Amino acid sequence: MALANKILSVVVDERFGVGHHLKEQHLAEILGVSRTPVRAALRLLADRKIVAAIPNRGFRLQKDGRELLGTTLDVPPLIDEKLYLDILGDRLSGSLPPTVNQVMLTKRYGIGRGSLRPVLNRLAEEGLITRKGQNWLFLPSLESESSLRASYDLRITLEPAGLLLDSFRVDRGVLRHLRDRHSLIIEQTQAAPVPGRSLFMLDSQFHETMAEASGNPFFLQVVQQQNKLRRLFEYQGYANSARVREWCGEHLAVIEALERGDRAAAAGTLRDHLQRAAATAMVQSRSRAT
Repeated sequence: MALANKILSVVVDERFGVGHHLKEQHLAEILGVSRTPVRAALRLLADRKIVAAIPNRGFRLQKDGRELLGTTLDVPPLIDEKLYLDILGDRLSGSLPPTVNQVMLTKRYGIGRGSLRPVLNRLAEEGLITRKGQNWLFLPSLESESSLRASYDLRITLEPAGLLLDSFRVDRGVLRHLRDRHSLIIEQTQAAPVPGRSLFMLDSQFHETMAEASGNPFFLQVVQQQNKLRRLFEYQGYANSARVREWCGEHLAVIEALERGDRAAAAGTLRDHLQRAAATAMVQSRSRAT
């Protein structure tokens, strides 16, 4: 399902419309995989009525890309979730080096390769590690307090400014869908924890949508890069459901200000949100270091 979620991200990013032909080879090239897993992922999306399988004509979208913003499919528990979280936690704490291999990991965690392999595959699919010969390399992340602080300083300076550019344009349909997704997450977290990967996807899509609406492609590039860097840190930062509801509410306040046409208020609210997020991230970083 992780690959199906990546295809959904492509659909959203490219703003594909209803009826768009999703070509297996094109998706395989974008996602860096072969056509076989892409075809399996498209069939899964067809089962969920997101795409339609047309005999001898491939797969076509049944929903507009804008409707799918924030949509994710739950990844089934086919892997050892504790092992997955242990590896993430040990990397964040510095207990694991940037480069690891299967022999090292099987000894460290007392498991067989059969249990380790699907965990490594999931980490790779989520963009957290990459294969390097016989080793696995953790991709660059915000692992130190100084790098985390620098990242938030950049975002606090850049992201609110994007909302004030003359080139800023945002689609009301996109805002409405974002609002609905955040409201749903608030409701869901009151009943049970929501997977960190789903929260991260919604969080990153909100910030990338704001950057894209700035009309300046360089703003979007910076925000996308920062989202990639913070993925490892953020995955374990969503345990506090109350804080999740808080930042969802902060996002909603930005959205509501934009819907009123008050970009100055939206920019100020976004700045306040990022400053609160930075303060929370600093506390989490220090607690992990102790």
